[in-house]
Amino acid sequence: MKKWIFCFLMIILFITGCRESTDEELYYKLHKKISSINSYTCIADITVVGNRSPSSYTVIHSFKAPDYYKLEVLEPENLKGKVTVYQNDKVIVKNPNIPDEYKFIHTSKENKYLFIGDFIKNILENEQLKISSNSNFLILDTIIPSKSIYFHSSRLYVDKQTLKPHKMEILDYNGKVRFSVIYREFKYNVN
Repeated sequence: MKKWIFCFLMIILFITGCRESTDEELYYKLHKKISSINSYTCIADITVVGNRSPSSYTVIHSFKAPDYYKLEVLEPENLKGKVTVYQNDKVIVKNPNIPDEYKFIHTSKENKYLFIGDFIKNILENEQLKISSNSNFLILDTIIPSKSIYFHSSRLYVDKQTLKPHKMEILDYNGKVRFSVIYREFKYNVN
């Protein structure tokens, strides 16, 4: 009789131990991880869909809490080396072809929506979060607190295995993808 009970318990443990995490469990793990983010860096392939043909850029994204964002353009070649730094309400633009740097005060947030750091702030402060998934990704949808019709909502695809961002889409008021960002070589908490 003890053998049967032992076998039954082992089967139950095996079945429950091997089940896939639910969307809510994955989101809890992700929330725990992103709540402790101090910084990140990655390579981002950005596609901008305007009224004409799409434009593509490859950049190095960097973020350091609470409010430091940096973009360094790798491609296209004519913009290579251009660096844009957003810190609080200040913006600094450095172009390798021009010996000077351009500084100005910027009150709009539209340029920060492509950063995971801004998405994280948004989901931590926003109660309008929709969670879904497919076989590989946890998908988070949220409304962007913007008055622009081009920045209505954002959708983040997070790899279920690594809990690293894979792709973000910024959608306009009509649900059309206006910006798509594929993240590569994503590293949490780098200095």
